[in-house]
Amino acid sequence: MLERGEEGDMGEKLLTVRQAAELLQLSPLTIRSWIRRGKLRAVYLGSDAAGYRVPAAEIERIIHGQAEEETEKQKGDSCT
Repeated sequence: MLERGEEGDMGEKLLTVRQAAELLQLSPLTIRSWIRRGKLRAVYLGSDAAGYRVPAAEIERIIHGQAEEETEKQKGDSCT
């Protein structure tokens, strides 16, 4: 799915906003909003043309966080 990724200083894979949006099944506007609000960590490359890059680990964190929230909700629903 990812044709091209970049690596940050620590060898961490960096995704474009569009790639992050595709993986999370969200719009790029939502990803940019999350970056501005601090919900998603990203690296600004210094120009509007280059934009932001999102560490792949952030995508994993969001995906696993959503899965954990759903599990906790299901546990709470079964207790009532």
